[in-house]
Amino acid sequence: MYSYVWPTTLNSSDIGFGADKGIVALAITSHPDFDDTPKYDENKDGNLKNDGGLWHSHWVVLVKDKMCSGGLKVRDIPKGAKVKTPVT
Repeated sequence: MYSYVWPTTLNSSDIGFGADKGIVALAITSHPDFDDTPKYDENKDGNLKNDGGLWHSHWVVLVKDKMCSGGLKVRDIPKGAKVKTPVT
């Protein structure tokens, strides 16, 4: 995975998550190992599952984590948790 990340001063509720969940950042990402937007065919080739390698944007929420270099990681959503998330 390759990514450029720009932290913002937005609240997590501004992008569709619950309020005050961490640092909102805009990430520009390429990850050829999986396609995280299977509802869309970004490269218009008729295959909805092969677009992960294209550079694309994500809003993410960052939280502190001592295990990560730099001390921040994208906030995890535990499996089965019922949290407010953006539609996409």
